[in-house]
Amino acid sequence: MPTNSRATGRPGAARWPGGGGFGLILAPLSTVAPGGNTAGELEATTILGGVVWSDIDHDGIRDPGEPLVSGCTVWLLSSTGGSLYGTLTQNDGHYSIEVPGPGSYRLEFEPQCYGLTARDQGGDDSLDSDANPSTRQTDLIVTPFTDIDVTRWSGGLVGVNGVNPPDRPVFILGARPDPPPVARMILDIEDPNDPASVTTYNVYRSTNAALPPDQWFQSTYDQLDEDQNTPGVQISDLELPPVGGVYYYRAAAYNFLCSIEGPR
Repeated sequence: MPTNSRATGRPGAARWPGGGGFGLILAPLSTVAPGGNTAGELEATTILGGVVWSDIDHDGIRDPGEPLVSGCTVWLLSSTGGSLYGTLTQNDGHYSIEVPGPGSYRLEFEPQCYGLTARDQGGDDSLDSDANPSTRQTDLIVTPFTDIDVTRWSGGLVGVNGVNPPDRPVFILGARPDPPPVARMILDIEDPNDPASVTTYNVYRSTNAALPPDQWFQSTYDQLDEDQNTPGVQISDLELPPVGGVYYYRAAAYNFLCSIEGPR
């Protein structure tokens, strides 16, 4: 039976070769943040942008170590409040949105399961939240825009109604097949999220580790910890790699109360 080798504690993908012999879990692959332009490479007259993060201590200031939030919708609004179009924050929490021309605009943050933290806190405008918690909208942003507008319009998120989505990546510590005749791979997972923010877990696999995370096959959805008497989290994939093949794994914490998945 293949033996299990523990990987170093970094989020990402684990590797398991198919067939007999010795199975090795390589150090997980780091999640690759999507490429982006720097402020100097963008047309400052046409781009608004910023970052969305989880304000864990609710102080309205983006502190070192507070997680960045991907998949948050940000809308560009006209001066009268009509929605023009929107975008999603990337894996690194950043977003940028092009404006159609001179004029006045607002931005609206539309996170699921989150509210907005207090705005304009502290003395550094690059680290605060800029949206009104009641409306989720910024003040009017008026042309001419400057290069500061490319990165300054940010949103700090806080949990609402007792629901806090997972905002930290989980760690795949190892993988091990069940003894025959059971055909499944068990992943040992360490989860640094607040337990109150996690209901279940999702698992993804691929035969190509270079594929972007959103192209991996979802092999397990909304799965409970299968062995709550064992430390950590155990989640299984009900398919072993083919003989001579390799499966790479990613996992993510999930909150079905608001259909939010944590980073992977």
